[in-house]
Parts: sequence; structure tokens; C-alpha cells
Amino acid sequence: MKKKKGFTLIELLAVIVILAVIALIATPAIINVIENARKKAFENTAYGVLEGLRLNYTERILSGTTSEEQEFTFPNSGLKLSGEEPAYGEAKIDGKGNISFVLADKDKKWCAKKDTTSEKVTIEDYEESNCVIEVKKYTEVIDLSNKNNNGKINGPIEFSNGEAIFNGKDTYIDAGYANYNFTNGITVVSRFKINVTSSINQAIIGNWQTAGGGIIVNKTQVPGFYLYSESIKNYYAAMDNSNTIEIGRYYTMVGVYDNNNLKLYIDGNLVKTIASQDNVKASDVPFCIGTNCNVVGAQEFANATITDSILYSSPISEEEVKNKYSSKIEIQNDDRILFQYKYEDKYLK
Repeated sequence: MKKKKGFTLIELLAVIVILAVIALIATPAIINVIENARKKAFENTAYGVLEGLRLNYTERILSGTTSEEQEFTFPNSGLKLSGEEPAYGEAKIDGKGNISFVLADKDKKWCAKKDTTSEKVTIEDYEESNCVIEVKKYTEVIDLSNKNNNGKINGPIEFSNGEAIFNGKDTYIDAGYANYNFTNGITVVSRFKINVTSSINQAIIGNWQTAGGGIIVNKTQVPGFYLYSESIKNYYAAMDNSNTIEIGRYYTMVGVYDNNNLKLYIDGNLVKTIASQDNVKASDVPFCIGTNCNVVGAQEFANATITDSILYSSPISEEEVKNKYSSKIEIQNDDRILFQYKYEDKYLK
């Protein structure tokens, strides 16, 4: 009987080396497949959060509570999610439904980020210094006239897609020009929408205290252009009592005083004229957007979204109003303009 021959030591070593080489090549590939699967699962979790945030905003639209910013932390966010919650993170929905978030997986290997300018979620390697919601802090609105009169931002105004969202509590823009003399005539312009009804008047643009004036929406949702009369010790008011402001609809309003009349225009149309030929007194507080800047008594903060604010040093004609201020507002090249503000990112600093 022939004796069976086994593997020699060299042959065994050769097999071991081959297996080691195979393992060396295959292991990283297997690990990579596993890592990619985990990363994809985390990405799916992030998009699940996005859908949960959208659902939350939709539910708030139906309940009429969309104007308030909402913040969520993870885990235990309280959101209705189709999948699991991320281990770490925070998310925000502003009053316009714009969503931003940052999320991290339980091992803190990846960071999922979404800002308000895109619907895309980006996945990056986790770094604690970068895995935070980036909130731009602005202090000034750039004046687009040739007067270089930048507006000073006060309170947590939200800026999104060219809109300035005022919360009706403590947000306004100080545009200066305290003690400005209305007796030479004046024009104020604003494109805005009211976000919610209010129990107080909502001052859109003007300078108010015991004098002055501007555009206001009163507590019954009636718009008006007001100026203080020194002789009657009260305000003249060009008010459009035939119409009330619709919540959430944009209006372009222009108030003109030409030393004879107060005129209120809405979307390019003259809706009210009030005679006023006596001494119109200036206020000793600055022009403000979003409130009356009244240093005495209650401030009439507006819960409004504003895209444009303009002040002229003189009255403008009805033809100019129709041509320039019937709907959306373009940048004007006019020496009569004391300030013009738009609220796009490129005009903020």
C-alpha cells in the first residue's frame, strides 16, 4: 500500500501567506461596505428627520400657529418620524417654514447638515466645531440710497429669501432721522404682509411719539397713513376703512404728504385723501421699521414680514406711485430718497 504524502511545511506557509494576503485585501473592502451601509442608514435617518419637520410645519399651518420659530433637540424631539431618531442634534423651523438642522450619529463619525437655502442634506465627517447650526447674525441693513444711512437691527429679526420677519414683540430697525421736519412734505413706502392679527396697532414704518407719523395697520386690520397736527393736537389719518388687511397677503403701501393732503396708496391705487394744511410737527424719535420707537408708553410692534422700506424727503406724484409701487419694488436711483432698505443677505451686514 502506497503511503499518503501530506503538505510540507513550505506548502503550509505558502497557503497561510496567500490567505493573509487575501484577508489583507478583502478586510478593508468589507469594512468599507459596512461603513457605507451605516453612513447610508444615517443619511436616511436625516431625511426622515426632514420629513418629520415638514409634517410638523404642515400641522401648524392647519392649526394657524406657523409664525413662531420652532426648535427641536435630539433624541426625544417629539417629532413624528418614520424611522429612528438621531443620537444627537438640533433643528429649527422658522416662521416661513424654512428648515435647518445638524445631526450626528451615535459614534459621532458623521454630521448631517441642512440649511434654509437648500432642500439637500449633506453628510460630512464629524467635527465638533463644524457640526452646529450656522446662524448669521446681522447688525445693520445697508442703505441702497446715496445717503449711506444704514439701519440698525434690534432684536431677533429673521431674514430669509429677501424677507425680514418681525415677531411683534421686540424686533425693529432704527433708521435714524429723529426730529425730521415733515412740513416740507414726505413719502413713506413699504411692501409688507401682516402675519397675525393683534390686539394693538401694528406700526410698519414711521417716526412716532407725541408727533410724527407713518404707515400703520390698526387693531381692526385697517391700514392708514398718519401725521400729527400741531393745531388739533392729534393725528390726521388717511385710512382705508373700506378694506381690511388680509393676513399673509403682500401689500405695497405708500403714504404721501404734499403740504395740502395726506394720501394713502395701496398697490399703486389711491384709496384715501385727507386735507391737512396746518403745521405738521416732527417727532423727536427716529424713523423705525416694525414699531413706533415710542420711548413713552406702549410700543406698537408689528408681527409682519417686510421686503422693502423707503423714505423720501418730499412728496412723489401719483404717476410715480403707479409706475414704481404697484407691486414689487426695484432699487431706485433718486436723490430725494433718504433711505431704501431691502432685506436680502447681500444687503445685510
